[in-house]
Amino acid sequence: MITKIKTTLLFLTTLLLLNLNSFSVNSANLDAWKLKASKEKELVVHGRWKENTLWKELYSEFKKDYPNIIIKYERKGLKQNIKSIVTFKQTKKFTTDVFIGFTDYLDILYKENHLEDLSDIPEYTQIRNEHRGVNNKWASYSVKAWCAVYNTDKFKKNELPKDLNLFLEYVKRNNKLILVNNKGKVYSSFLNKYSKNTVENIMDNVFSTKPYKTTSGISKSFSLLSLGEFDFILFMGVDNIERYKKTGMPIEKHCFSEIPLTSTPIAIIKNSEAKYSAKLFVNWILSSKGQQLIYKIDGRLPVRKNELLNNYLNSNSEFLFRSWKTYIEDVTFLDKEWSKRFYQIKK
Repeated sequence: MITKIKTTLLFLTTLLLLNLNSFSVNSANLDAWKLKASKEKELVVHGRWKENTLWKELYSEFKKDYPNIIIKYERKGLKQNIKSIVTFKQTKKFTTDVFIGFTDYLDILYKENHLEDLSDIPEYTQIRNEHRGVNNKWASYSVKAWCAVYNTDKFKKNELPKDLNLFLEYVKRNNKLILVNNKGKVYSSFLNKYSKNTVENIMDNVFSTKPYKTTSGISKSFSLLSLGEFDFILFMGVDNIERYKKTGMPIEKHCFSEIPLTSTPIAIIKNSEAKYSAKLFVNWILSSKGQQLIYKIDGRLPVRKNELLNNYLNSNSEFLFRSWKTYIEDVTFLDKEWSKRFYQIKK
């Protein structure tokens, strides 16, 4: 018994020393990066965050921890970021140091070796494995959970099936469904558990409800739902549901027994002239403080290992994570399958 206790104590002591040593190394790295960052140019970040909401609050908090790092933030959409890649091909220089939310052109940046290795960033090691990019070239900075939305004036939560296929059968019985143009991104999460044929069957089942399609943005969908002209929306991000619910709309999320999750990447451009400022910024975004701020301001879920997502959704559902390793192939395939069905729907 005494021998067993001694062995356990030795193990715990060794573990503590390893953690302390890791903490010391990480602290030394950050201190060295701070010194190098002080000699760099301003950090340029391209993202899709709104300047006056999420970015404003994040940057305000970041400046408290890193007052000497100046960041020039530019909100860029898909077309502008593709343009910056084209500019690089001509000038051999990117106009940004950090990309946020570049999922649509991930394949180009990765295959042409434009991304910095993130494996030496301390907080990167604290995110879940499924949110680490291929060869550590990017990280997910947040998670989006996708559920259905219903009109609370017309339905009670306990009336609605938790199983997706049973829910779709329920919808077919004279209920009206709005289908948002998610393309293949949401359905790619199902491929972590099911075959491509099964996922195609799920799509077929969705379209068999004879839904109303909208391509004019989520605001119209929520308006139609709250006015009672439709009964459900499928699929919608929980962050958006909560945002519109706060406006007083009679809506509520309905999450299924399997919740598809998608995530948004953040990466550093290789050979950036603000490399260490960029590393400190990404490290801060992935830290517990950064993650909680993103959740508080924007409603997107954390990617850290110690965060239990069910606690955020008040759910005991199974989560289906999108795999970054096969993401490009999966979404390309499912986008084609989705488009075949979606654009055949008559408004």
